Amino acid sequence: MEAVAQESKKMPGNQWYLYLHYRKDTGQYFLMWRSYGARKHVHVSWDRMQGMLERMDESVRTHYAEVNLMAQLLNAKEKAARTALNLAKGLLHEHES
Repeated sequence: MEAVAQESKKMPGNQWYLYLHYRKDTGQYFLMWRSYGARKHVHVSWDRMQGMLERMDESVRTHYAEVNLMAQLLNAKEKAARTALNLAKGLLHEHES
């Protein structure tokens, strides 16, 4: 996930990048889009990005779409792995009690 986030900073157009976010309370890691801009780097939804991408070259749109799909898949895999790990920890705790 970290590698994808770093690579996204080298993307064509370079208006957006993937940020690897961590939620301390759940232990969740996930990739989310952020935009470069005059203000601080802010979260931007894929839906909003698509509207802006429509004005860009097709190769740029395709590249962002492929990276977005990869981010969605990695986020889903992280969630599945974390769920499985929490289930296993729960089962071990029950067994030890």
